[in-house]
Amino acid sequence: MTDSSEERIGDVDFGSDGREEIKVKDQHKKIMSSIVTVGESALSRRFVDMRKEVEMSQMQLEKSVKLVEEIMRELKGLKEDVVPDKEQLLPATSSDHLLSVGQTVYAMSSTSLLSPWQQATLLSVQPDQCLVQFPSLPQSVLLPLTQIAYSFPTVTALPVGSRCIALYKEDSEGGFYPGLVGEMANSSNSGRYLVFYDDGYASYVSPGDLMQVCKASKKVWQDVDQGNRDFIKMFVTEYPVKKMVKLVVGDKIMTELYGDWILAEVTEVDESLAEITFEAQEACEWIYRGSKRFQPIYKLLQMKTSALNVFKPSNGHIVQQTVPVLQSKPYQLHECSPSCLAQHPYQPSQHKTTSPLTIPLHLGWRREVTTHWDPEVQGNWTVFYISPCGRRLRNIKEVHSLLNLCNSNLTVDLFVFDCWVHVLDVFQATQDLLDMPDISHGAERMPIPACNPYSCSPPPYMEYSTAADPQPGVQANADTGFLLGCGCTDDCQDKTSCSCWQLTIQATSCDREGWVNTQAGYRYRRLPDVVLTGIYECNQTCACRTTCLNRVVQLPLRARLQVFKTEAKGWGVRSLVDLPQGAFVCTYVGRLYGSEQEAGFEDAYFADLDLIEVVERRKEGYESDVSDIEEFREEDLVIDDASVDNNNRDTTEMKPQFISTRQLFGPDQEIFIMDAMTQGNIGRYFNHSCNPNTFVQNVFVSRHDLRFPTLAFFTMKYVPAGTELCWDYSYKVGALPGKQIDCHCGEENCRKRLL
Repeated sequence: MTDSSEERIGDVDFGSDGREEIKVKDQHKKIMSSIVTVGESALSRRFVDMRKEVEMSQMQLEKSVKLVEEIMRELKGLKEDVVPDKEQLLPATSSDHLLSVGQTVYAMSSTSLLSPWQQATLLSVQPDQCLVQFPSLPQSVLLPLTQIAYSFPTVTALPVGSRCIALYKEDSEGGFYPGLVGEMANSSNSGRYLVFYDDGYASYVSPGDLMQVCKASKKVWQDVDQGNRDFIKMFVTEYPVKKMVKLVVGDKIMTELYGDWILAEVTEVDESLAEITFEAQEACEWIYRGSKRFQPIYKLLQMKTSALNVFKPSNGHIVQQTVPVLQSKPYQLHECSPSCLAQHPYQPSQHKTTSPLTIPLHLGWRREVTTHWDPEVQGNWTVFYISPCGRRLRNIKEVHSLLNLCNSNLTVDLFVFDCWVHVLDVFQATQDLLDMPDISHGAERMPIPACNPYSCSPPPYMEYSTAADPQPGVQANADTGFLLGCGCTDDCQDKTSCSCWQLTIQATSCDREGWVNTQAGYRYRRLPDVVLTGIYECNQTCACRTTCLNRVVQLPLRARLQVFKTEAKGWGVRSLVDLPQGAFVCTYVGRLYGSEQEAGFEDAYFADLDLIEVVERRKEGYESDVSDIEEFREEDLVIDDASVDNNNRDTTEMKPQFISTRQLFGPDQEIFIMDAMTQGNIGRYFNHSCNPNTFVQNVFVSRHDLRFPTLAFFTMKYVPAGTELCWDYSYKVGALPGKQIDCHCGEENCRKRLL
């Protein structure tokens, strides 16, 4: 019994271990089954989702195919429907609109492209022209499609260069004027088209105010008015490269107005347009930033025209000067000081014969001309100067600030930021039979060679002089006690605090308009325009340095000039290097006489010192026969009819005749004459031109006597190397009966006669 009990106990123990093993196996099977079930379920759902995605993609593809098929059927139907006949024609244009009889269009009703187009009705349609009827005209008019436009805005976008008419309004009145699309409507210009009108005006126009012209010539500029044709041709042929001036509000820029260059202010900028305000003229207008009315653009175009058409001298060629390549330093952050320029100090005595604009290049400076990749200003060129210390300078103001900071004796007029000025260009004559190195014989710091390609004959003998020579009886007031000097220490940069600048500025109020020109005078030693009332430079009583911005004419000759024998005008003067606008060239000196009678009758080289008369003639009330201040008589009174009161009492206002300022210097005062016939300087060789490139400026330096200004020549525009320097003699044809002098300047606007 005991054994059986033991046996049962043993069986029980063995059975318990087996059941545990069986349970583990069962659980393993259940787990594996669950995993398989879950996996199958997940895969099943994934397959279902993928199947649905495939089905949806297939449905979308089928819809797309159906849509494409529908579009193709519609296009095929449209193609079959378009059957031109005698009364219906699809013009040769990018527009898909049709012209049909009875349709209202806009058409050119005047012979001038500058007039607004009027609405008209189509009477017949032909391949290249249409018969239209204007309501205001009794007869119908046959016009080419280039002079007809649709009467509704275009649905498709018009590309740049499309011929169009656009609405222009002024003072609540407006009309549709012909023009050209200069800029497509996009997000940057607020969805507007830029339109160049045929009259030269530019404006942004909303798409609803613009209609497409039915047909345009292949060379679209041929459809434009003659006055704006050259600009449109240049714009279209150079597109997408656009040359524009980068402007911001507050900028001052020389702008053309009624044929004169005026310093105007930018008061607003709208993408490619700028609002320009002419303060003195009390006018403002919107101008395209690529217009040649802006002086930088004008000069750029002038440079290109000169290079392509004009400046191909048959008697010479252009060569490049060589300058030493000095090791430049990479820029490192630092505060500039005199040590920045100390490695290459400027010693004027070593550069007497060096071209002025290359002097900085000899002293470790670099001049770089770069172009922008910015789409807004692509095609513009910018000049940078890199100083010996590596600092990059962007404009003349920054150069002047650095020179001041470094206490340098370099003057600011040795730098030029006009990209069209090639500072290394030098003109060389092809043939010279004279070989005369210096007509001044050392009197000028810069030698002046003479060139004669026709013979070995030199210029007529002249006693060379660098200053006027007063003849007996001519007494100019040279007392320094009558000079006004300044105490400036900033190179006279602040015009409001410099007493010499103020003399120039305040004198402008004596001109005809009577207003004070606060911008009159030099701008960083260059003169942008003539100052009729004269310029007062700093003088020997001033405290400013020789680098002063108001010291120009008093300096020795710097320009590289050459006297040369012309083909038909005798001897002339040309520049051997490029000269920027406003550059000082030289003075005009000779023997100074008290009157024409004293000077004699050989007046070929006379110059009148008539600043007083020039200004007074522009003033209201001037009379040519002025009375002497000491000979005031009762008959010189002018009776004012309005001076009789209601009681018939004579309250006559006594008004003396106009008295010339010259008479205040004493009785019998006449205009002084500068005669350079036998004594003078290079200024005597300047020829006349009806289209001059220099002008004469009256300047006061060592004396402030209005009767004795210094006559100085300045460039009125960019002058390429090898160009003859000329000024307008301003003779009046027929002024001297029996005397006639023909003009041989050869300009398009030549007056043919000098006298």
